[in-house]
Amino acid sequence: MAQEQLELREASGNEKPVFGISEWMCYYANYDKPCPGPKALVECVALHLQAGCDHLVWNLGRSVVDYWSELPHITRMCENGDQVGGISWSFVRKVMDEVCPLRHALV
Repeated sequence: MAQEQLELREASGNEKPVFGISEWMCYYANYDKPCPGPKALVECVALHLQAGCDHLVWNLGRSVVDYWSELPHITRMCENGDQVGGISWSFVRKVMDEVCPLRHALV
């Protein structure tokens, strides 16, 4: 992906990085769309690249994290329930049980 980012920046003529923020789960929750599992992570990165973002800031957490961590006292997203604003985000836990979203996006 790093090579892809360099080629994208070179082709765009950007001298400064263009940042995007990964909120890969929001589309599926906010628009009530079925999540395709870990494929959603790959799609998220690809869509940012297509939009000209050559740096991606991963949603690394606020009160919870959406990546696998061995740090003590860390709570993963949806670990203590899947309701966010009255909407079920259970698909997030399913993806996170299968793969680490951050590591999967880096592949």
